[in-house]
Amino acid sequence: MGIGAFEAIKDLGLRIPGDIGFAIFDDLPWFAYLSPPLTAVSQPAFEVGKVGAELLMERLKKKRNTPKRVVLPTSLRIRYSAGERW
Repeated sequence: MGIGAFEAIKDLGLRIPGDIGFAIFDDLPWFAYLSPPLTAVSQPAFEVGKVGAELLMERLKKKRNTPKRVVLPTSLRIRYSAGERW
């Protein structure tokens, strides 16, 4: 959806970051090569899947019935789309 929004903004003739700052969730290596390079929140995708599978297995084995909150680290990769001052 983020890439669709990025394209829609450009299709409307708006400048990123001149008219609007833009950031996206889930950093991909090629975001750095777009024009402009996209600011993105990076998350540990492999770890998200691993922890999700572990929690599902706990629930299926009835070892846990209550929800469990898990917070994994993220990072913000600031690139040109966030604004000219960055």
